[in-house]
Amino acid sequence: MSKSAFLNGYFKEEVYVMQPPGFENNKFPNHVFKLSKALYGLKQAYRGMIGSLLYLTVSRPDIVFSVELCARFQSKPNETHLKAVKRIIRYLKHTPDITLWYPKGCNFDLVGYANADYAGFLVDRKSTSSMAHFLGPCLVSWTNKKQHSVVMSTAEAEYVAAASCCAELI
Repeated sequence: MSKSAFLNGYFKEEVYVMQPPGFENNKFPNHVFKLSKALYGLKQAYRGMIGSLLYLTVSRPDIVFSVELCARFQSKPNETHLKAVKRIIRYLKHTPDITLWYPKGCNFDLVGYANADYAGFLVDRKSTSSMAHFLGPCLVSWTNKKQHSVVMSTAEAEYVAAASCCAELI
């Protein structure tokens, strides 16, 4: 029997520990790494995947919302965030033919749209600004990001989103 620090009692059955998926070491299959080393590896892998996905959002506006939502957790990712990123990668793998298309001969007026979700991010109650920019009939930019400060009203959240949209257009 062994004592557990978490339960403050004794186990009545045998407990086996294995190396977590993605952190296996073939040289030492019977060793389990410290949790801090495993989490550091998860953090680095997560940041690398988010960086690649952010690069892809230029040509794949269908994944922008999901990628930007996952990018918010780069400083403290956990396994559920990693699963969400892997789901986005699986989606990209099965939809390679979805791309942006710009027809010839269209009138190319630059138009921007903005919207705000007042206190929509439940973790810290910050609002979310959403913007879409069109060159003629074609989408050229789409952004969805958390605002830098906590606003006091829906009107103020909309004003911040409109100001960001104008700055992006300029």
